[in-house]
Amino acid sequence: MPGRNRRRADRSRRPGAPARAHRGYRSSASATASGAGPSPSGGPPGASCHRPLRGRPVTGPPQELSGRGRPVAVSASGAFIDDGDGPLTRLIVKPLLQRVLRHPFADTGAMEEEIRATDLAWTIVRPPRLTDGPRTGRYRVSLNRNVRGGLILSRADLADCMLSRLDDPATVSAVVCVGT
Repeated sequence: MPGRNRRRADRSRRPGAPARAHRGYRSSASATASGAGPSPSGGPPGASCHRPLRGRPVTGPPQELSGRGRPVAVSASGAFIDDGDGPLTRLIVKPLLQRVLRHPFADTGAMEEEIRATDLAWTIVRPPRLTDGPRTGRYRVSLNRNVRGGLILSRADLADCMLSRLDDPATVSAVVCVGT
């Protein structure tokens, strides 16, 4: 699109691949989108996929992104129960899900707390269960509260949502919840 910064992604799961993907971003980029998670092997039960930054500012992996715009972190709506959830989801589905996924969700909560504790402008995006479906552009968004009935979302629609809101000032230091 004319007038916009070029965006590119490296889908590789190789160690160091995200660092290579971020090289070449112009410093005028409005945000840095990054996703992190457990290793492909999954690690031992209860192993943390969130690595505390030990006092360093959260700028999104890798650390050389400092000064490249606000970090946009992908979280998980399943880790959080709020008034945006319907009664069945709030009372049965999410408590069960949180019990089964307690270790990854603990990491998700720690990641969000660490990001919120910084002095950076940030955006956290909370999708529901992700699928490999195509981009449809048909999804709903809610700021700072879960999307009622938003149970699934394609990864392509998640990317579309993230990129379409980079220039939206309402999403700065806010949680963007998205679902179909």
